[in-house]
Amino acid sequence: MGPWVAAAGGRMQGGISMPTYEFLCTKCQKEFSVTMTMRERGETKPACPKCGSTDLEPLMASFFSKTSRKS
Repeated sequence: MGPWVAAAGGRMQGGISMPTYEFLCTKCQKEFSVTMTMRERGETKPACPKCGSTDLEPLMASFFSKTSRKS
């Protein structure tokens, strides 16, 4: 993987929450989010929805973790 961090939230697939990754397109400077499984993130390269470029900079985002332990 890399320095990207999944954002809080994400979509549900089969009862499992999927992380949302945030990127900055270095070509057109558009910031955008992509929700995908960790496997998809490792196997595919997202593209900018504005210009289609795959030259992206991962952005740091908030992180949310849910555990079964009470704190």
